[in-house]
Amino acid sequence: MYSSCPDLDIVVSFDSSCSMKGTFGRHPNGHDALIEVLRDWLLHVPLTGEDSTVGINSVDKNGRLRVSFNSWDTGVRIAQCPTCSCNPKGAAKGDGIPTMSIIQGATPAIADECGRLTGDRSQLLADIDWHGEKALRCDTKVREAEEWAGEIFKESPSHREKVLLIITDGMIFDKHELDAAGKVLAAEGVQVFGFLLRRQAAVTSNNEQDLTALEGIVSDPKATHALSLQVDEVLPIMNGLCDPNGVFGMYTTQGSSKPQVTTCSQIGALASCDLEKRCHWNSISLTCEDHPCFSHCNGQNCSNDPTNMCLWNANNLECEKAVCTDYQNQPDCVANQCEWDSAKNPSCLEPECHATTEDACVNLGEQCTWYTSSQPHGCVKTPCYYNQTECVGDPDCMWDDVCADPVDQKCVPKRCTLDSHKTQAGCQADIYCLWSQQLTCEPAPCVNYPDEKCCDHDDSCHWDVSQSP
Repeated sequence: MYSSCPDLDIVVSFDSSCSMKGTFGRHPNGHDALIEVLRDWLLHVPLTGEDSTVGINSVDKNGRLRVSFNSWDTGVRIAQCPTCSCNPKGAAKGDGIPTMSIIQGATPAIADECGRLTGDRSQLLADIDWHGEKALRCDTKVREAEEWAGEIFKESPSHREKVLLIITDGMIFDKHELDAAGKVLAAEGVQVFGFLLRRQAAVTSNNEQDLTALEGIVSDPKATHALSLQVDEVLPIMNGLCDPNGVFGMYTTQGSSKPQVTTCSQIGALASCDLEKRCHWNSISLTCEDHPCFSHCNGQNCSNDPTNMCLWNANNLECEKAVCTDYQNQPDCVANQCEWDSAKNPSCLEPECHATTEDACVNLGEQCTWYTSSQPHGCVKTPCYYNQTECVGDPDCMWDDVCADPVDQKCVPKRCTLDSHKTQAGCQADIYCLWSQQLTCEPAPCVNYPDEKCCDHDDSCHWDVSQSP
C-alpha cells in the first residue's frame, strides 16, 4: 500500500461548519466520523518521524510523509500548544484562530506547533484530537485555510511532493475569492485534491452542483482531482495516495510526469472551464472551447481585441482572456464588469454571480438567483445570503430559526418592508402582512410558519388545510 510513497508533505484542510454535525450514512455525526477516519489513517501511514520544528530542513528521502491539519468554517483553525505565539491578540490561548497579519508574516511567525508540517505521530494525533473537540460554527469559507496552507508549504523543501487535500460537505461560499491563494499554491508546486462528502449513497442535484464548485479550486484534470464520496469511502482513497494505481496516487507518485490538461475540450464543467484563461464555455453546445483571444499570435493583435477582453501574457507569450484579478485599479475593474473591494487583495474580483444564462446561474449555487420578473434579467446575489452574524447586521434581513434544525436555519429578507408596503393599501394587498394601529406594515401572525408542525408549536395559531397560506 505504501511501498511506492514519494517524499510527500500533505496539508489536510477540512470543513468544520455546523452542517458537518448532521447524519452521514450510518454515522449520526459527520464531523466525528471524519475525525475518526483521519485518526485511523494517521495510525498506519508511514511518517518521517521528524517533529514540527524541522520545517524546511527535512532531509528524509525514504518515501515517507509529513502532515499538517487545519479546519475551517468562518475562518481557519490551527491546533496550537497553550503558549503558541501565533495566537491572535485578545483570543483565548489555544483557540487556534490565527490572524491574517500572522499568516502574511511568513514562516518565522509560525511558532511552536501551530499546525506545522510534522512527521511525529504523537504530535499529529494530538492535533486531530484538538480539532475533534472544537465547537462547529455555521459558515463554509476556505480562503484563509488556503492562504495558511501556502505559508505552511514554504517549510517544504524542493525534493518533497506537496499536496493540499480539501474536504467539505457542501457549497464553498467564498470560492470566487480563492484566485490569489490558488496562484501561490501553484507557484509552490502544490497539487490540490478535494473530497465532497455526501450524506447518502444516492447522488443529488445539490451534490452535483457542489462538486462542480469544488472542481473549480482543485488541480487539473478537475474530474479526477475532486471526488464525490461518503465518509466510509475516504480512508481507502487516502490510503491510495502512495499507490501508482490509486485515484490520487497516479498523480502523487509520478512527480513531474503527472498528467496535465492540454486542451479546453478535456474540461467538462462550466466552473472549471471559466478558471482556464485559454478557454470559455459554449452555453449552446455545453462544451469548453478555446477562447477567441487564444487565436491571437502577438501582443499587438491581442491588445486590439477589446471585444473579447484579451490580455497579452508576456511570460507565456500567449494571448489570454483577462480575468478580474488582472485589473489593478478601480476604474478598469468596474469598466470590465468586475467588483472592486479595497479591503481585499487582490481588490478586483469576479462578480460572485457572473453567469449569463439561467442554467449557469443555478449551477453557481444557492447564493445566486436568476431574476426574470425585473429588468434587466440576470444572475444576482440572493438577497440576505449571509451567515448569522452578517444577517443580524443587515436591517433588511432576519435570521429564520423558527422550528428549524440548526442545519436548516438561514437568513431571509424581512417581510413587509418593501416600498409598496408603506401604504395601507399596499400592505393589505400582501397576504403575509397586516396594517398595524401604529400605521406601519407588520408581518401577519401565523402565516409565516412553513408547515403544520411549526404552526402547532404556536398556541395562538392553528393549521387549516382549506386556506392558503
